[in-house]
Amino acid sequence: MESLKFWYNKGPMKENCTGYGDYITSYPPESDVLCTNLNSCERLSYTVTDYYTVDTSDVNEIKASLYQDGPAYFTFKAPSSFFVFWKDASSGDVYNPRC
Repeated sequence: MESLKFWYNKGPMKENCTGYGDYITSYPPESDVLCTNLNSCERLSYTVTDYYTVDTSDVNEIKASLYQDGPAYFTFKAPSSFFVFWKDASSGDVYNPRC
């Protein structure tokens, strides 16, 4: 959601300027991508015209949103143990938290 808000407020930029990943979600961090470091990056012409939230516990609301508004971007938060798993996982491994 943060990237969508960023696109809405600032606009997307070329990856060769911004890098890939950030200090919160990359494991291990590929670079420290700070907003202040992006001021000189070229802006692309793509834009986000609006964003909103949908009650994902109501499948009918999700369906209605897709039908009325088109494609959607969904996100979820992963527990910190997932990033440890991701670092050591092999191709085809399935993350299965114990709690």
